[in-house]
Amino acid sequence: MLGHITVCEVTAGIADRCIDDWEPSHSASTPKNTVRLYTRRISHDLQAVCLA
Repeated sequence: MLGHITVCEVTAGIADRCIDDWEPSHSASTPKNTVRLYTRRISHDLQAVCLA
């Protein structure tokens, strides 16, 4: 669901809706781990932009 938008377009609302959609069909750790990966990616991308 998030794969078709850029990192800059991800908002807290979009992340919340994705987590709400995932919770009924996946274990609680799936959304948690996915959000963790997105957070790391966003941090990495922001560092790359700031250092460029």
